[in-house]
Amino acid sequence: MLTVGMSDGNGCAAAIGCAPTLQEVPYISALQGKSAALVLELMFTRSMFATPDMFEQGNTLARMASLVDDGTVQPTETKRLGGLSVETLKAAHEIIEAGSMIGRLVMEH
Repeated sequence: MLTVGMSDGNGCAAAIGCAPTLQEVPYISALQGKSAALVLELMFTRSMFATPDMFEQGNTLARMASLVDDGTVQPTETKRLGGLSVETLKAAHEIIEAGSMIGRLVMEH
């Protein structure tokens, strides 16, 4: 699932999260003739591999938090369930299995 997409205004889009499938980005081939780039980064790749620039992950998360805080980026959360219990887990499964959920289901603990 493509979680977040941002463009730098110069033909480069970035996504942080799970790598999208071709079904989720059906027009990826349209980038080829446009001098455009799609950059994908798994959220914790830098820390998993202890890359020299892993501090950049903190900068990326801070920037994303700022974009969410100022309303530029809208979270995909559409439903929130309180409490981590057997009952809320069952409710979450029922909601998702019904197949009508759009967005993210968040379970608070």
